[in-house]
Amino acid sequence: MRRQSIASGFGFLDREAAFGIGESLIPYSPADTYGRAFIVGLLNTLYVSAIGIVLATILGTMLGLARLSSNWLVAKLAAI
Repeated sequence: MRRQSIASGFGFLDREAAFGIGESLIPYSPADTYGRAFIVGLLNTLYVSAIGIVLATILGTMLGLARLSSNWLVAKLAAI
């Protein structure tokens, strides 16, 4: 790595990121560091994951109840 001038480590986290992030739960600007961008990305991932888990649970419960329905059409549509 030294021969090819490739830097290793986490020193880059203190440098300016110089790119924007469209959605963020905490304030972020392109002048912030890569470390701040990493935290913003992590929070965005956790936020989207939590929303996905809640929506998938609701959808799964609704489809499960529809599969148990005594109405033939509703049960078959839920099975599909």
